[in-house]
Amino acid sequence: MMKEETKIYFYMRARGYSHAVATWLVKQAVLETGRFTSRAYKEDKNAWGMGKVYRRPTTQVGARNANDGSGVNKIAKYTSVFQSHRDRVLFDDWHLQKFTEANEVSKKFVKTDLPTYLRYMQGTNFNSNQNYYPSVMRIEYDATKLRVLISVAILGVTLTLLTLIWRKYKKR
Repeated sequence: MMKEETKIYFYMRARGYSHAVATWLVKQAVLETGRFTSRAYKEDKNAWGMGKVYRRPTTQVGARNANDGSGVNKIAKYTSVFQSHRDRVLFDDWHLQKFTEANEVSKKFVKTDLPTYLRYMQGTNFNSNQNYYPSVMRIEYDATKLRVLISVAILGVTLTLLTLIWRKYKKR
């Protein structure tokens, strides 16, 4: 079975995020869920620590009171962890609109340039704690092995196809 980190990495890559940004997003999910052990992850299927959404498109199906002592904050609930990943992308799609207009850059550029992505994230309401972003960066996760395995698999498939084509034309 595929690890959650790998699922997140592949999903984010498929949604247009670069290797560096997808890796950062995996680290964010690891931090938010306590390495996928938190109540929010296990019970609410919330891999991002997302709070209740009031104004943007969302895949949330409900929310519960957060255990942060505020009595105000709510933790979002999802029907599946995958739906929380979809909601994380919806979060970016919604908030990137203002950022890209104000900074005259494309969404694609922001999703593929880690320094710009982090500057964008710090301007959102995702987490206002000044130590949050350095904490995410300290999480250990390296998708380099995944990239190598994917490259080897693609090379293998390519060589197999070329061999089959070569054999077909050799018979003629």
